[in-house]
Amino acid sequence: MKIVFTFLCLLFSVNLYAHTIIDMRGEKVEIPDNLSRIATIDDGFIEGVMTHLNVIEKVAAIGSWSMKRDYKYEYETTDGKKYTLSGLNTMKYLHPWLDDLPCFNSAQGDILNYETLAKANPQLVIMRVGDCTVSGGSYFRGGNPAQLEKTIEAINSLGIPLVVLFSPTYYQKAELSTIKEEMRVLGD
Repeated sequence: MKIVFTFLCLLFSVNLYAHTIIDMRGEKVEIPDNLSRIATIDDGFIEGVMTHLNVIEKVAAIGSWSMKRDYKYEYETTDGKKYTLSGLNTMKYLHPWLDDLPCFNSAQGDILNYETLAKANPQLVIMRVGDCTVSGGSYFRGGNPAQLEKTIEAINSLGIPLVVLFSPTYYQKAELSTIKEEMRVLGD
């Protein structure tokens, strides 16, 4: 009886993870089965791909104030006319409910609140390095690779699986072709 119980426990614990993917760091990440709560750290790219994959409803927390902000731009033309334009993040426009989700980043960006992230109880965190939210080791944004490693370590210490994507600006020679790799990882 004890052997059967042990076998069943092992069987169920193995079944908690549907599959393993390899993120853009080359790290193997175990993706939980029945994934329903995802935290994203980006400026809308991940949510855009998730919209196309018809899984946007799985976003449970966001790590970017740029998706919550209403923007207002004022400028003066060369002939002295003044214009005011306003707008908002495309994902906020398409999915207004994202604005109601907990945001675990500061309004200035690059300052994550790990307590807020943990309280959101995500099953997976997807982080895009190189855009405004997490510049990290980004070549074009003068990022700090040591700080990026600290961010990754802090998220890993929460016991939440982490998938890392690198935007084109992460690389010294930015090429849009890397977006295909980001989309492949998200599809996985």
